[in-house]
Amino acid sequence: MNYRGVAYLLWQRTAMMIAILIASIITGVLAFFAYQHRHQTGAREFAALMITLSIYSFGYGFELSSNNLAQVLFWNKFEYIGIAFIPFFWILLIGNYIGISQTVKKWIIYILFVASLFTLGANFTNGFHHLYYINVSIRRENPFSIITYQMGPLGFAYLIYLYSMVFGGNVLLITALTRTAKIYRSQIWMVVCGSLITWLGSIIYLFDWTPYQLDPCPFAFTLTGLVLTWGVFRHKLLSLSPIARGIIFETMRDGVLIVDMQDRIVDYNPAARNLFKELTPGVIGRNLAEVIPDHKQLIDQVRNNLERSEFYVIGKDRRCIDSQLSLILSNSKTPIGKNIICDDITLQREAQTQFIQAEKLTVLGQLVSNVVHEMNTPLAAIKATAENTEQTFINLGRQLANALDGLGTSQKQLCLEIFEKSQTGPESTPMEVHEALEKLLPVLEKNKLAGAEDIVYSFALLNIAEYFIRLVPVIQDEQGRVYLRFILESAKQRKKIAGLLFEEKRAASIVRALKSYSHPSA
Repeated sequence: MNYRGVAYLLWQRTAMMIAILIASIITGVLAFFAYQHRHQTGAREFAALMITLSIYSFGYGFELSSNNLAQVLFWNKFEYIGIAFIPFFWILLIGNYIGISQTVKKWIIYILFVASLFTLGANFTNGFHHLYYINVSIRRENPFSIITYQMGPLGFAYLIYLYSMVFGGNVLLITALTRTAKIYRSQIWMVVCGSLITWLGSIIYLFDWTPYQLDPCPFAFTLTGLVLTWGVFRHKLLSLSPIARGIIFETMRDGVLIVDMQDRIVDYNPAARNLFKELTPGVIGRNLAEVIPDHKQLIDQVRNNLERSEFYVIGKDRRCIDSQLSLILSNSKTPIGKNIICDDITLQREAQTQFIQAEKLTVLGQLVSNVVHEMNTPLAAIKATAENTEQTFINLGRQLANALDGLGTSQKQLCLEIFEKSQTGPESTPMEVHEALEKLLPVLEKNKLAGAEDIVYSFALLNIAEYFIRLVPVIQDEQGRVYLRFILESAKQRKKIAGLLFEEKRAASIVRALKSYSHPSA
């Protein structure tokens, strides 16, 4: 007996079992860590996928070490507890990652789950119908026990199900590249590369490129799990899927500009394009200062890495923009770009301006209130004095008839008439006074009424020039002049009092308006 050959075969068998079991342990540990982060998007599906791969690897290790067909079939059935659900959890993981799981109809998910259950049931009951495996046998390929079989229709159905889900997942990932912001596309490529490892393992197995016809898929799936886990926990690959990030990026209310460290435009969202009409697909790669030269403040902020700036954008209307700049860091904390968020704060600035105006008006209202308080007392005193004087003139008018007894009846009546007329009629304008004097002074000279110029001026001022000729006889009499001067002077003073009362009323109305302004609720 060749003991060295036997020992070598046992070593190969043991080494392969250890390798497969290590792969099973690795995927089990990955499942555990993924479940610890189950709050992240897709982490639960990832954990479930790793559990199925762990069951697959574990069962395959013991299948290779089996000594008879019954043991091989037992461990093959054990493997299918995981194998049957690999396509189901893979497509769920991809759906969550690219952000379409919420839009997929529930019945589609149920059908896929039922397909996995049906696969498991078909494998478990194959001894009754032989539709999954046909002519199952065991072949000793030292040092391993290899199961040989002819695939039945249900087995082929599962292979179609498996590869269509894996292929479909890759198609979804590649399609997602066109809907993802440029800065997140490298993460999708990471997932695609992880899935390609699985394809590579399947191709090697189908073309029988492995020694002893061993199945490399457990190792391929383990490597895929390691790549995805590295992305999940090192780069937060599943904390927010690239498509979800892309949707947020594209639908943000604030404008977002991304430039590299040379201030060349890398990406922008629709909100930024609405603010800066110069942003078109053709500006990618061009320097920001060349694209929007009119916005000096934003250019200076980006050039000097200023955290915050404020500027105005003129479009259909004038918009006030608050821009915040943050550096984009690589894993080694090295700056690789700049993220500029442009927030439209026009409404806030308008509200702030209105608030300041309201504060100013409040202070002005307090000042007005003080002025009103100070004005009320003197106005009241002026009004009382003017009303008393007015009452005196009213009494004087009543007694005037007795004081004019020295005049004739017609002259007396005429004097009383001009007294009433002069105190109620409108005042003459300077032009009217000039015109009246030009008419009356010749009359004064014609009648040789020297020394009566003041009387003529009073007639012109009081706007009663039409009465002058009729009162010439009174003026010619010395005593009549005295009476007439008294009447005219009284009329002028009463008119002044009437004007004073009028102005007091105007002042009082202004004070009431100011008081209403300073105390709106009063």
